[in-house]
Amino acid sequence: MRRSVFPAAVITLAAPLWLGACGGGSLPARSSTTAITTASTTTTASAPCISVGPGPIDRSASSLMPFLLEVGDVPAGYVTRGPQTSPPSGPEFYGSVTRGTPVAYIAFAMNSNPGGPGGIDQTQDGIVEALAETTSARSAVTFRDQVEASGAACGATGTTVALAGSVPNLTATESGGGSRAQNILSAIVFVVKGRYVLEVRWFNTTLTDPSSAAPTPAAPPLPPPTVIGAVVDAALARIPR
Repeated sequence: MRRSVFPAAVITLAAPLWLGACGGGSLPARSSTTAITTASTTTTASAPCISVGPGPIDRSASSLMPFLLEVGDVPAGYVTRGPQTSPPSGPEFYGSVTRGTPVAYIAFAMNSNPGGPGGIDQTQDGIVEALAETTSARSAVTFRDQVEASGAACGATGTTVALAGSVPNLTATESGGGSRAQNILSAIVFVVKGRYVLEVRWFNTTLTDPSSAAPTPAAPPLPPPTVIGAVVDAALARIPR
């Protein structure tokens, strides 16, 4: 089974948890762009696999918070502590954020079970949104291409799934993996709107005590593409033109 590119994806809403992200998993398929954006479909640059520590935080990132998803935009049952300027579980954008690029984040969680048998077993469904602002539509496409190059450098792989919604030919990349301590399913979407680059990542995770002899239960299935597409559409609708 493939190991997810996010090897420990549980969100800690009370205190953001930094999680490494390289070594195999979901490579985003060629991301679609909206009609108001310069389209680019060729990535030629190479990029290192970056996975150490949170990305730089730009002071203007807080100005992006009003453009992020809210509880009413996601399926019922998810909770959040609101927008933040530090990655809740990342590194989002495959660690490609450079200094001077504002990025804001929001994380939603459901079905958390931190007090399972023995106080160790944990399951969680999560949604993470990251929104980056570049200087122009062309710069946004360049940044998106850099993200994809970074994913390729990380050895990321996955299955492309078509999403219905406002953006033609938009796809998510789904991957799954596991270890003695974790099983995870994830879907990730990158899309450009004007000078903004949006990432929406959905994951379902089951964690187990690695010292246990019992196998880790399978992760709950991901929602259907219609649900993922609806959340992406809601995120895009909040981003200014």
